[in-house]
Amino acid sequence: MIDQKKNFIKNYSNLKLLNKLTENFYKLIKEKKINLRKIAQIMNDGWNLKRDFAKNISNNFLEKIYKTAIKKGCWGGKLLGAGGGGFFLFICPKNKQKKIISTLKMCDVISFEFTNEGSEIIYSS
Repeated sequence: MIDQKKNFIKNYSNLKLLNKLTENFYKLIKEKKINLRKIAQIMNDGWNLKRDFAKNISNNFLEKIYKTAIKKGCWGGKLLGAGGGGFFLFICPKNKQKKIISTLKMCDVISFEFTNEGSEIIYSS
């Protein structure tokens, strides 16, 4: 986080692009029929922008997970959370989920569903 603050001026144009992605994401989730492929692409674009903010945003292990997931059929994803306790959220077609999960054996899988109730804890280590 400190590196991100130090790099604010350098990252200003990417921050503006990230803000535009957020606006597009908000529009997409308000549509009657949600297009998961478009949402996944926005997540992918956001991840690509964010990991350039500072050198410690990602590492080789995280990059391997991300690239493997995309290669095996995920449309997009994003690293969420902070301080080394985060997780990836990927969007993929239902028919590719099992193959992707079996390929990413080094990762825990957490099933979830969307609700109108707001956020709640679904996993605690």
